[in-house]
Amino acid sequence: MRYFSICVVTCIVILIYSVNLTYAFDATLAWDANSETDLAGYKVYYGTTAGGPYSGSGSSEGASPIVVPLSSLLNRSSPEFTVHGLADGTYYFVATAYNTGGLESGYSNEVSAQASIPFTVTEDASVIEAEVATIKTAGGPIQNGWCLWSNGTLGEDISIPETGTYEVVVRAYGSPLGGIWPLMALSVDGAAAETVTVDTDVYKDYSFQVDLTSGVHSIEVSFLNDAWYPGVEDRNLYIDRFVIISPP
Repeated sequence: MRYFSICVVTCIVILIYSVNLTYAFDATLAWDANSETDLAGYKVYYGTTAGGPYSGSGSSEGASPIVVPLSSLLNRSSPEFTVHGLADGTYYFVATAYNTGGLESGYSNEVSAQASIPFTVTEDASVIEAEVATIKTAGGPIQNGWCLWSNGTLGEDISIPETGTYEVVVRAYGSPLGGIWPLMALSVDGAAAETVTVDTDVYKDYSFQVDLTSGVHSIEVSFLNDAWYPGVEDRNLYIDRFVIISPP
């Protein structure tokens, strides 16, 4: 059996609702098809340790390895398989091919997928420190915060317990260029809610009102107008934290 490659193409966090909220995520894997004429299927191995052993358990399909017969694939020339219901954490995956005689190939290359349980807004508020937020598209850490030194986003997936108007308070400061201060936008699920100018070089709280339905939402803060004059000025946005406050 020949060596073949595998890659994670999606990693989706899914909420499972019961009396109490529980969480799981699915990881969809795609790999190069094996072309041997006696191919019978594939096996997907998973675990929580890089490099193995791949002895994971807890998925809806059962413990590792998960047998994937050719007959179960929708497209044999571009095979994909989704491992469902994994608990929060980081998982490592490899795959093998097996033939009609029961012979099995060696492991493919390893890939990983990670999901984090969303923050849940309590009866009062949820505080997300910028340096530990899981959504970051630009910038880097500073002491007790995060600097967006180029246009980008910082945010978190938040579990909203009930529909209502929530207050989001962002603690931030900026550095100007040419007298123009950073523009900061709050967005919910990718849709801009409001934009403000951060016109201070010390931390200040900026308050936004957003209407949210119950469920998980991406709450994000974006820096919109980066500029840099080498050796002179650098317009940046510095974020300490943001707080989601429940309706009264």
